[in-house]
Amino acid sequence: MKRVLLFLAVICGLSANTQELILDLHKKSDQPNIAVERTFVFNLTNTTTSSESIEIITTNTNCNDVPTNKQSQLETKVSDKSKSKSLQFLQLNSGEKRQFSVILKRPKNAKLNTYNCTKVMAKAEKELLSNAVILKSYIPDPKLFQ
Repeated sequence: MKRVLLFLAVICGLSANTQELILDLHKKSDQPNIAVERTFVFNLTNTTTSSESIEIITTNTNCNDVPTNKQSQLETKVSDKSKSKSLQFLQLNSGEKRQFSVILKRPKNAKLNTYNCTKVMAKAEKELLSNAVILKSYIPDPKLFQ
């Protein structure tokens, strides 16, 4: 009986070991779809027991529910929450939570009436990865809104 309980305790402990870098979308963009730039605010939490240098990674990715010919690329930039300085890395202590912004910018030559999916992730030096958050954006023709 003791072996069974010990085994269950070990299994429960392993399954309780969840994502060590937790990324979540704190605030969607207030800007309308026709805006050239749209800003999203994220929370990143370090649940490890050590301080981590964390890289924020943004990539244009395939929108699974949209035909390829109806997709466009957007430019991305990561900055602090106030958008006053660019960020590539964050230093987070154990248990620390920090906000940052991801800015999506429509290039001048972007295809209109299309969609973009941007994947946002965090990666620590120790190869720890956060969960991925996908931002799906519509790129309308601004002439239709005038």
